[in-house]
Amino acid sequence: MQALIALYADNKVLFFAAIGLTVLISVVLLVVLFRLVFGRGVRVAGSARSRQVRLGVVDVHNIDRERQLVLVRRDNIEHLI
Repeated sequence: MQALIALYADNKVLFFAAIGLTVLISVVLLVVLFRLVFGRGVRVAGSARSRQVRLGVVDVHNIDRERQLVLVRRDNIEHLI
């Protein structure tokens, strides 16, 4: 144990590499602990990116001046209107 402490004290590069590795391991452990406690991450209410889009227009075809065929997708099911 004394030899290991003397090796770190004499060699500055090895000393700072050991400190950097210790900090890196600590950060990784904190992130893992955070994910275990709080789930998958922080969820922002009302964010459009976190929700799946449920309704959308897929295609539109004009039949004549007054009528159109509209293909709408709702919950992964397409409806012809």
